[in-house]
Amino acid sequence: MMELIPAIDIIEGRCVRLKKGDFASVTIYNDDPADLVASFYKAGLSRIHCVDLDGARKRTPVNLATLTKMVASAPVKIEWGGGITSLDDVRTILSMGADRVIVGSAAATNPDLVKEWLNEFGSKKIVFGTDIKNYKIAVHGWLDTVDRNLDEFIAFWLAEGARYFLCTDISRDGLLEGPAVELYKKIKRQFPDAFLIASGGVSCYNDLMELEKAGADAAIVGKAFYEGKITLNEMQTFIHHAG
Repeated sequence: MMELIPAIDIIEGRCVRLKKGDFASVTIYNDDPADLVASFYKAGLSRIHCVDLDGARKRTPVNLATLTKMVASAPVKIEWGGGITSLDDVRTILSMGADRVIVGSAAATNPDLVKEWLNEFGSKKIVFGTDIKNYKIAVHGWLDTVDRNLDEFIAFWLAEGARYFLCTDISRDGLLEGPAVELYKKIKRQFPDAFLIASGGVSCYNDLMELEKAGADAAIVGKAFYEGKITLNEMQTFIHHAG
């Protein structure tokens, strides 16, 4: 059973989407992310993936007031990322009601620091964001890459006790051209113990079926929903099929 997780990307408190992580190509979809959370919850979706894009760019959490509103709007589990660089950031976000934090750039650039977070909060509270550009790990809102490939990153963090890995192929993100199914098959073959959250490129209901067949443990649905390519009804159908 593959979990379905709708995505809400936030700039200045509003729901937006980027194309291939490009801040110059922003589309605003909804002024109030809290309303979206409520509608997802009514449709039976129990977890929401949220990225503070202002935070990712500024390397410090920015849209925390929006997180507070979203938590209050429905009893869903929110995983929150963007600009998390310190133990205090993690503490603050979890104390405000987020269920998990997404750590990307810090995990690639400052592993000793993130080991402390993993030790303090445990593997159930931290999702390791593995954003990929030409098989290298991208950081800082996808503006830079580091000299470490995906296999090394996952192997390192699994050995440290991590469990959740959110894998995004940036070349497909926001383009509605289909997910990187072969990549996810490869990851699950190589790292069967990793809980793999597939992200980027989902364009239709059939893509969800393909990701499930590929062995993904969860899938993020973002632009496809906002552009009407996957409806809430279809998301409900998938949940019932998966269940």
